[in-house]
Amino acid sequence: MVWSKPHMHGRIPAPRRGHTACAWGERIYVYGGYNDQTGQFFDDLLCFDTVTMYWDVMEVPGSPTRPPPSRHHVAVVHWGNMFIHGGESPSPIDGTVRPVADFHYVHLQMGSTGWCEMPTEGVPPSARSHHVGVVVGNVFLFIGGVGLLGDVIQEVIALDLQDNTLVPVWTLPVVPDSAGAGGVRPVPVPGRAGGVGISLGMSVLFVGGARGGGDGADAGGG
Repeated sequence: MVWSKPHMHGRIPAPRRGHTACAWGERIYVYGGYNDQTGQFFDDLLCFDTVTMYWDVMEVPGSPTRPPPSRHHVAVVHWGNMFIHGGESPSPIDGTVRPVADFHYVHLQMGSTGWCEMPTEGVPPSARSHHVGVVVGNVFLFIGGVGLLGDVIQEVIALDLQDNTLVPVWTLPVVPDSAGAGGVRPVPVPGRAGGVGISLGMSVLFVGGARGGGDGADAGGG
């Protein structure tokens, strides 16, 4: 395997970090991020065609329900929709940068229809950034992250999209309690922030990230 730099053309993105990228078909979709030199937070949705090597900006109409400019959010693609959750965003009131809990989606083939807020029931994830988001089957899993107080979150929260005719419900996945007696407890997960994760069949592998007191180089799964 050899790394190479492709010859790209089109509307090439501005330098940024803290953005997300999702692959769907032959295209890669990039959302958001932050430019250290200019201090700009981005809310653009970019598309890179891996066949033509062409960058473009998806023209998504503005609306009150569009996600805020953000960095260190999570993004996943499911059923042709790109979902954006959380991240760090500057307050429209005083500019203070803090984690948010926004949850939006846009259809990648029909971006012109605009961003939509994802209707859900149950207790949604608290505001957070630097978390991991993966799709296992028809279930979204959000793992860890950094909360409003700078705390590293030790939690797995799930959103089941199995029946798209119903409003999905947020739940905390559980496993049998080791104490027996038929009890259950939340899925154990180390508090992590800034790691990466991927689904492998019906399992999840996540690697690295900070544990509140330093970096973690180990891998975990479930």
